[in-house]
Amino acid sequence: MAIIFHKQSKCFHLYNNEVSYIMRIMENGQLENLYYGKKIHDKEDFAYFHDEAMRSQMSVCIPEPGLLSMQYTRQEYPSYGTGDYRSPAVTIAQENGSRIIDFKYAGHEIYSGKKEILPLPATYVEGKEEAETLEVTLHDNVMDTDLILSYTIYEAYPVITRNTKFVHKGKEKIVLERAMSASVEFLDMDYEMVQLSGGWSRERYVKNRKLEMGIQSIPFSQIRPVLSTYQNNRDHRKILIIDGKTVFTGGINLADEYINRIDRFGHWKDTAVMIQGEAVKSFTLLFLKMWHVAKGKDSIPEEEIRKYTVEVWENTQADEMRADMESMRNTDMQNTQDKKLHAGGYVIPYGDDPYGDERIGKQVYIDILNRARKYVHIMTPYLILDDEMITALRYCAKRGVETVIIMPHIPDKIYAYLLARTYYKQLLKYGVKIYEYTPGFVHAKVFVSDDIRGCVGTINLDFRSLYLHFECGVWMYQSQAVREAKEDMEATLPKCKEVSLDFCNKRNIFVRGIQSIMRLIAPLL
Repeated sequence: MAIIFHKQSKCFHLYNNEVSYIMRIMENGQLENLYYGKKIHDKEDFAYFHDEAMRSQMSVCIPEPGLLSMQYTRQEYPSYGTGDYRSPAVTIAQENGSRIIDFKYAGHEIYSGKKEILPLPATYVEGKEEAETLEVTLHDNVMDTDLILSYTIYEAYPVITRNTKFVHKGKEKIVLERAMSASVEFLDMDYEMVQLSGGWSRERYVKNRKLEMGIQSIPFSQIRPVLSTYQNNRDHRKILIIDGKTVFTGGINLADEYINRIDRFGHWKDTAVMIQGEAVKSFTLLFLKMWHVAKGKDSIPEEEIRKYTVEVWENTQADEMRADMESMRNTDMQNTQDKKLHAGGYVIPYGDDPYGDERIGKQVYIDILNRARKYVHIMTPYLILDDEMITALRYCAKRGVETVIIMPHIPDKIYAYLLARTYYKQLLKYGVKIYEYTPGFVHAKVFVSDDIRGCVGTINLDFRSLYLHFECGVWMYQSQAVREAKEDMEATLPKCKEVSLDFCNKRNIFVRGIQSIMRLIAPLL
C-alpha cells in the first residue's frame, strides 16, 4: 500500500496489492483522472493514459498548440464554466449571480490513517497502518475558497473511499447549491452498481444493477406483448425535482415534439408549472414511492426521505399556514378574496392512483366546476367522459358560468379524436363552449376559474387518466400561476376555431356510425 506523488510529471498514484488509482495535475491546474482499476506497476509518468485529439466544436482551455479540452477530459471534480458541458460535481452561486468556478491545484498532504468527518458517518481505521490518505487542496481565487478532495486507500481491501470539503475564506457570501462526494468517469459500462438498502449500520438488502450510460432509471409496469389478465395501469406522472427545492410538473414529457423541435401534429401546445417551497416535499415523496414500487418494495426507507426532502418552513410559519388553511375551510372561500393570504397564494400537490378509494383528480376537477361563479376555462387533449363529469360540465354552464373547453384540431390519435367529438353535441346543447386549436395539438391539462383557483397537472379528461393511471397535479388558490394560466388561455383562444351545433349535426353518416361503435368501448380507450 502506498501513495506516491511524482513531482516531474505531477502524477499521483494510489495503490495496494489489488487496485491502482492514478490522477495528474493538468496544464490548467485542474485534476485529471488517468486510471482506476486493477493494480499496475508504478512509474514516473502516466501521461500516456491521457486522451487528447482534435474534435469538431471542442472548447480548448489552454493556448495553442495545446488541445486540452475539459469536455473530453476525465476530470476528478468537474465544475461549471470551464468548457465542460456535462453535469458538474459542484455548483456554487456567488453574490453577483455568477456560477462560474475555477478550482486549481494549491497543494497536497499525504499521511497515514484516516481522519474522521464528524458528524457524518464514515469508514474508519483502528490503526494508522491500515490505510493511507491523500488530501488535495484546490483553490478558487475569485471566491477565495478551498476545495479539499480526500482519498483513502486501505491495506487489506481493494477499496478507495473519498470525501469532499469546502472551506470558504472570502468576504462575499456564496451558496453551495450542489456538491458531490466524488465524481468517477468510466471508459465503458461493464460494471454493476451495488445498492445497500436499510437503516444505517443495518444495510442488509443488496441490490445489483447493470451500470448504464447516463442517468440510471427503473422501468415501471413494463408492457409485454402477450395476452394478460393484468390491467395496464400506466405511470402517467411527469415530475422533475431539483435538489428537493424545485419541482416541475404538467403535460410535458421528454421528447422533441413537446418543445417543437420536430413537427408531428402541427404546433404542440403544452403547459407546466414550477413550484418552490414546502410543496416540493409532496412531489418528492410521490416520486420515491413510485421508484420503490418499481423495484418491488412496499415502502420508502426513512433515510431516503431524510436524504431527498428539504424542510422549508420553520415551525412557527407552518403553524400560521395551518391556521390560515383551517380558517379557509370554515368560511366560504369566495369571501376570502380580500383577505391577505400567504405570499404567492396556496398550492396543494396531489397524486392519484388506480388503487385508492377516491378518484382525487376527478374530484378536483368537479370541485372547480361546482365552485365557479363567473368562468371555467379548460385545456385537455382528450375528452372521453363518464356521466358524472358530463353532468358537472352541463350544470356549470346551465348556472350561467362561462364554461370553455379547448381541444386539439390536429389529433395525435385519430380514434381518441373521433371519440371526443361524440361528446361535443351533449355539451354544446347546455351552453358549454368548445374550441379546437387550429395550429396543431393541445396536450395541456389545465383548469382555471374566476381568477382565483385552478390546477395544472397530468390528468386528461378521459377514463384512463381519471380511473386507471398513476397521475399527479397541483391545485392552486390565489396564486400568480393562476393568473398566468388565464393569460395563456386568453392568448390561445384567438388561435382556435369554435365548434357549433350545426357542425355536429352535419357529420358524415359513415363517421357517425364509427363513432357510435367507439362509444361502446370508450372506457377502455
